[in-house]
Amino acid sequence: DPWVRSVKWVSREKGKEGEELEVGFKPLCFESWWTSSHYLRLRIQKRSFAEFEGVFSERFPEGKWRSESLNGLSWRVQQVPSNLLRIRRPNGLGGPYQAWLTTLGDSGYVLSIEMGASKESLDHPKAHADIEAVFKHLVSSLKVERLAP
Repeated sequence: DPWVRSVKWVSREKGKEGEELEVGFKPLCFESWWTSSHYLRLRIQKRSFAEFEGVFSERFPEGKWRSESLNGLSWRVQQVPSNLLRIRRPNGLGGPYQAWLTTLGDSGYVLSIEMGASKESLDHPKAHADIEAVFKHLVSSLKVERLAP
């Protein structure tokens, strides 16, 4: 559940007693590169497509949405223009760059494959191009097939 659903609980932490906290929706896979300030992240969440897209829009309002069709899948793609990339955070990571979202059939789950970058990432053009190529390969290689009973 912490990877695919929101989990709410009441805090007993000093100073936050009684406050409702939300955890969950952890990424299934996350890899980052400190030097070039990039990351790749994979998430699967049990929520509606519109809700998932709304969360991205709220958290990353600088991103622009478009629809794509690739390998028989319909995707919603959010991309942050290079001139609007965020600066590197103290943890070495950038912010959002591209997120590709698609539904997993009629399961009620949404998959997102995300690439993060920062303004500083553009100082590493080879790394940026290489990570973007891996990202595009991940997106283009996805197949969604119903499991046999």
